[in-house]
Amino acid sequence: MIPRRVLTPLQEFLSQETLAGALLVLAAIVALALANLRAALAAAGGWPEQLVWLQICVTDVAGYRAALGRLGEVWRRHLGRHYPATALVAVRGLFDPAAVVELMLSLLP
Repeated sequence: MIPRRVLTPLQEFLSQETLAGALLVLAAIVALALANLRAALAAAGGWPEQLVWLQICVTDVAGYRAALGRLGEVWRRHLGRHYPATALVAVRGLFDPAAVVELMLSLLP
C-alpha cells in the first residue's frame, strides 16, 4: 500500500501555486498584529523590550511553520532582536471566525 501524504486543511484547499501566496498573507497578518502591538506600546510610552511573554494562537500550525522564514523577517522589522518567551498554540478557531492568528502577551511595567 502506498502511504497517502497527509496535508493540512490549508494545503488541501490551496494548490501549490497559491500556497506561497497564502504564506505571504499569513506573514502580512502577523506583520499587522505586531505593528499594532508596537503602536500600542509606543502610545503607552513603552518599548518592545518590555515584552516578556508571548503566546501566538494559530488555526494552522503547519502553515505557520512553512512561513517561518518570512515571519522571522516580520518579527525583526517590528520587534528587532528581542525574543521573549514564546509559545505557539494550535487552536480550532478564534472568536472572530475569519481570524487565523491571535496574540496574547505579558509586559514588564
